[in-house]
Amino acid sequence: MWDIITGTLGAALSLFQQVSPYLVVGIFLAGILHVMVPVDVITRYLGRPSLSSVGLAVIIGIPLPLCSCSVIPTALMLHKKGASLGAVMAFLIATPITGIDSIMATYALMGGPFTLWRILVAAVTALLAGLVVHFWRLKSTPTAQAGLNEGDSCLDHESHSHTPQPHRLQFISFVLDDLIGSIWLWLCIGILIGGVITHAVPDVFIQTYLGSRFVSMGAMLIISVPMYVCATGSIPIAAALVQKGLPPGAALVFLLAGPASSVVTLSVVSKMFGGRFVSIYTGTLVAMSLAAGLLMEQFFPTLIQLDNGKPYTSLMFPEAFHTGTSVLLALLILFVIIRNGFKKKAEIHG
Repeated sequence: MWDIITGTLGAALSLFQQVSPYLVVGIFLAGILHVMVPVDVITRYLGRPSLSSVGLAVIIGIPLPLCSCSVIPTALMLHKKGASLGAVMAFLIATPITGIDSIMATYALMGGPFTLWRILVAAVTALLAGLVVHFWRLKSTPTAQAGLNEGDSCLDHESHSHTPQPHRLQFISFVLDDLIGSIWLWLCIGILIGGVITHAVPDVFIQTYLGSRFVSMGAMLIISVPMYVCATGSIPIAAALVQKGLPPGAALVFLLAGPASSVVTLSVVSKMFGGRFVSIYTGTLVAMSLAAGLLMEQFFPTLIQLDNGKPYTSLMFPEAFHTGTSVLLALLILFVIIRNGFKKKAEIHG
């Protein structure tokens, strides 16, 4: 038992050290993006009910580090500012699947070609769904027009107003509260699950039960659609499964469908924008995830190149930087946990 625990923790630590430099760089870039491109700028360009706004929503949504829950109030605000439902649809799909932090983590654990393919498929899926909504001319529901409702925890997230702050404080607040504060738990869970899969799950299990591309993709779809998993936290799990023999196309299905869907997300989207809207959302996401996975398996089977059982990534950082960023990221996560704990205590006793 002790060997299993230590082996799992060792594998999880190895995953954490491998992804840390890319994740730290991604978080830093995301903080700069947040300061340089505030929400007001986004609403200015997307708050136009035009066909071009659909494509622009995809371009803007891909680098933004928002999860499937926090993206909903932003998308609703865009709609209230005048953005078409097509643009809202494209933004809702493109944003949670990617994000600069998630892109960097995907590169670290899955390699460059797979990362580019994931971005391309996310963009095409979002654009296709947005165009369907645009040409179908769906109308807003009364709930969407009314705005945010108190009591929806998903909508309450990030719906509070922010007082203007200097850029330095905006950067620090966003990195600690909105970014690390929202991903640290799912990142740690993903790292631990990845460690369990890497150390404790025998290769023969994956190859026997999930070796078939059709079975594995169906299984990943069934698991990912109802379950909430953030774009960054899902990557260590997918990488560990690929190392154990899961077809890369099935890993792609998991990384596409998981971050953009969950029972909470789908229920809130349905409530805010209607049943037809959420049907297009889910149908396009499921169909494109499966199509992209099958296309990858058929024509790009070596998109993930394994090196001694691990996805090969050209080394961008020295070993010392991997170690240093691992320590830095761990300290930042610990600081956020402790600070949040003190805040909750103050609220209880206040």
